[in-house]
Order: sequence, then C-alpha cells, then structure tokens
Amino acid sequence: MRSRALCNRGVPGRLVDRAKDKDFWSVRVSRDIRLIVHRTASSFLLCYVDHHDAAYQWAERRRLERHPTTGAAQLVEIRETVREIRVPRYVEVNLPASAQGAAVGGAATAIFADASDDDLLGYGVPVEWLDDVRATTEDTLLDLADHLRELLRQAAADVEGHRFGAHFLWTEWSTVVDAWQLASWEDYRDVQRLGRKTRLAEKQRELLWSIFSRVRSALAAQGRLTEPGMFAQLAAKMADAAHPPFDFCVIDEAQDIGVAELRFLAALGGRRPNGLFFAGDLGQRIFQTPFSWRALGVDVRGRSHTLRINYRTSHQIRRQADRLLPPELADVDGNAEQRGATVSVFNGPAPEVSTFDSPANETEAIADWLRARQREGYAPQAIGVFVRSQEQIERALSAVRAAGMRPVQLDDGSGGVSGSVPVATMHLAKGLDRMPCTSRSPPCTVCRSS
Repeated sequence: MRSRALCNRGVPGRLVDRAKDKDFWSVRVSRDIRLIVHRTASSFLLCYVDHHDAAYQWAERRRLERHPTTGAAQLVEIRETVREIRVPRYVEVNLPASAQGAAVGGAATAIFADASDDDLLGYGVPVEWLDDVRATTEDTLLDLADHLRELLRQAAADVEGHRFGAHFLWTEWSTVVDAWQLASWEDYRDVQRLGRKTRLAEKQRELLWSIFSRVRSALAAQGRLTEPGMFAQLAAKMADAAHPPFDFCVIDEAQDIGVAELRFLAALGGRRPNGLFFAGDLGQRIFQTPFSWRALGVDVRGRSHTLRINYRTSHQIRRQADRLLPPELADVDGNAEQRGATVSVFNGPAPEVSTFDSPANETEAIADWLRARQREGYAPQAIGVFVRSQEQIERALSAVRAAGMRPVQLDDGSGGVSGSVPVATMHLAKGLDRMPCTSRSPPCTVCRSS
C-alpha cells in the first residue's frame, strides 16, 4: 500500500489498493478503527468508519460517482455474482395438463422489462444496477402485505360468530396488534386502542384475538416477519448492545413515526441525554393514529421548541389551512402546540373555494380552470389534481380529459410523466413540492405550481 499525506493539512492515510474507486483512502483513527475518505484534487469527503477489515471491505465494494442523468453524487455498491456451473441431467416426466400450463405460463413478469435505460437513469438508478432493476418482478414487491391479508381472511373464515369486515380486521391488525407486537390475549385485552373509532367489549376483543392469534401462529410457522416485528427484534438487540452504532440520531417528519419505529429509535438512543433529536408538526399528523411516546421511553415534555416562521407556504394558503385546525393541538402525552403565532415570509395567490350543483358542472369548471392554466404557459406536469379518496379518482381523470389534456394517476411508488397532468389522492399529496393556488370543496382539490 502507498502511504502519504492526504492533503496539505498533513492528514496521514493509505490508498485502498483493492478498491474499484482509486480515490478511496484509509485514515488511522486508533489501533483498530479506520476512517474511509474519498479524496480528489478538488474534494475531500468523509464516507465511512469501522474496524480495520470491515472498513477496507466497505471501500472495496463501492465507488463514488456522479449519476449521468440526475447529476447527484452516489455511493454505488458494486455487486459481483459468483455462480457454480452445474451440468444438467434431464429426466423425462409426464406432467398433467394443469401442471404443464403452469410450467409454460408461470414465469413472473418483470415490472420494468420495457423501461429504457434513459427512463431508469432518470429515476436515479445507478448504471450498474440497470439489469437488476429491470429484472424485478411483482413477486418481489409487496408480497408480505398481500400474504398477511390472505392470512387474515383465512383466519376470519375459521372463526364463527363475528361480523368484522376485512378492512376493520386489517387496520386493527396493522395499527394495534402488529404495531404494538401484542403476543397474548392479555396484552390485547388490556391495550389502549387510541385512535380506533369502534369501541370493543371484552367479548368482541376475545373473538378478534382468536383470529389474530391464528395469524401470528401462521407467520411463525412460515418463518415470516412483519416490519414491526423486525423493528421489535432490532430494538431488543440495541438494548443489549454494549456500544450503540450511533451517538446521536436526527429524525425528521416525526409526526409520521409509528409505534414500532419509535420503539426502535428509543433503543437506539439508549436513554443517553440528547441522543435523539426530532423535528415534526402535529398539524401534519394525518397518517398515524395517536399513541403515547412516553410509554415507549421517549419523553419530550418541556424539551421542545416551536418554530413559528414558515418559509415553505404562502401567507394566503397557510391562513386557509389553519382554518381546518383548532388554535391548539395536543398529543397523547399532553404536549400542546399553539398555532396562532405562525407567520409566512411570502405572499401568493389566494385559494379559491367553489362548490357545484352536480358532478357535470364540477367537471366543466375544473376543465376550464386547467385550460386557463395551460394558456398561462404552465406545463401539464406542473399542474396537479388531487381528490379526497380513491372513489373520486375517475371524476378527476374525466375532468383532465375534458380539458383536452392527458392525465396520469400516481401511486405510492410513481412520479409524474412529462406532458401529463398528475392525478392522485390527498394521501399522496403530502410532501410533494407543489404550492396549491386554487382549491374547491371536497371531494376534489386542484393544485398547481406557483
């Protein structure tokens, strides 16, 4: 290995000879700890720290490169495949007709098989991962969620005397039983079902537990683990660890944290003073049911500060949105937030709220509004049409088509398409980089970039 100063400041280091990226250097921190840095003539980046062998292995498997399409700097993991070549031995077997059909047509369809390199690169996929991403099938995505719903359906069919629907069973499982990792009837009997609108007597809970216990047993028998289960196991590991992997953790969008995630973060913080820093907004808590942070070992009472200057939303939009919330918001642990003193730093168009006598009039008005924005020079992809729920999606699509424009429906994993107007539910609108200028009463809200 070559050893020399990394920069004019005299930082000693060794070039990582086996690294694919020849700008990776190792800096000695202690007898066993090494810091991996990426150094060029014009840049010096701290990348990774670990024990000696692990640090070198990390550098040997990665390369820092500029993405050819997005321009973003990426640490790309270099994946090498070693295959054992076997000589096949063919045996003639007579298959029934049904099995023959499955053998011929059972191959999973690759989701991105028809996507061009330019499309995938535009999404930020590293060049070396193009083939792997293109080979992804539907069988590898969202498999466990569908499997869980089927287990719930089967378990509910085996239990007589209940009238609980599939949606209620799924939300009770996901927000109560699985979220809190309830392992016994006593746990479920005594848990507080905060945010659940349906009250349950003990007999009803007992009936429900007979369903959920079947699901838990089936998952255990199949060796499957839900995401909350994974976080619970990680939390247990962190609690037993002598040295936590991080000294401090910064968590943004804290209002969207669920029970399982917070339990893990609490263990990761290790009850160290100031080990966790949260940034969030109670007024944006629209995805999570309320629960006690203090019950999971995270107590922020008396240790929080409210930011009252809004740099993101115009005065007009913020004032309209504040009318939907009470002057004071409080969480389960009693942390209160006063919203009256918030100010915005810029002005914008005032939101327009309109109501209509019929869906036909609604569609015509939205189409007129869209055509007006197009005449002003806004590109279709810079306009968004959002509705309250999935039931109104078709009405929004019809309104866009009536304007002579092409709609594209967004889902949890898709982005916009150039030349098309994005259409989605309000659930997906949160966090998008858009500034609503015109809106009307539910079920449909129209937004455009400002």
